[in-house]
Amino acid sequence: CRIRRWIVQRNAPRRHPEWRRWRKNAQQADGSEVCYFFPEVRQERLDILLEVARKGIDGLLIGCCRQVPMLLYHPEMIKTYQQKTGTNPLEIDASTGETYNDWITWRANFFTQLLRDLSSELVTIEKELGKKIPVAVRIPAAGFFYNLAQGLDVKQWVSENLVDMLHLVPLEDRGGRGSQDIRPYQELCKSYDIPIIGGIGSRWEFNRESYLPSLRRAQGLLECGVDGIEVYESE
Repeated sequence: CRIRRWIVQRNAPRRHPEWRRWRKNAQQADGSEVCYFFPEVRQERLDILLEVARKGIDGLLIGCCRQVPMLLYHPEMIKTYQQKTGTNPLEIDASTGETYNDWITWRANFFTQLLRDLSSELVTIEKELGKKIPVAVRIPAAGFFYNLAQGLDVKQWVSENLVDMLHLVPLEDRGGRGSQDIRPYQELCKSYDIPIIGGIGSRWEFNRESYLPSLRRAQGLLECGVDGIEVYESE
């Protein structure tokens, strides 16, 4: 039985409320989720992942579906971007086209940096253990644009060989917008030999009527040729 560990750590928001994320035009931080703009946040996550990796596990699964978006509109991040580009992210949205794309691409790079740092540090650990520790990331199957807006630059991860597997979850948090089509992910990952695990569930424990659609989704995923099925939140 192969063991993959999903790491969640929520000590940072309690110790450092100044790292909590802000929603657009908010007057204060939102909830307990933290913003990956801050190096200290990324370092805390990295330390946890490396601690687990050193135990000789078979792989790491980084679950993003509990927090997305990973980055929003923290005032310090807004200030940095405005100083860098002259653009105020609070005054743009998806309707502004390339200006918005530039913003969300820059913003998503902070979570990507965590994956870069993890990949770099794992090289030494893998040499010590004498084996590869693959990294899987669980993300919403929202499509690349919505992933990017959520702070998840999937295309960049793949181009830099930062992930060894993708888990695609049908998380619905966009008011019906976006897509659950996994084929673009398969096309992207095919040449990099990155397996795609199709997810079912996500919020089905709150709605018994979703059991049958979830099973139908599993059937459709298998027909699309996924490399495995993930049952998420099955309790």
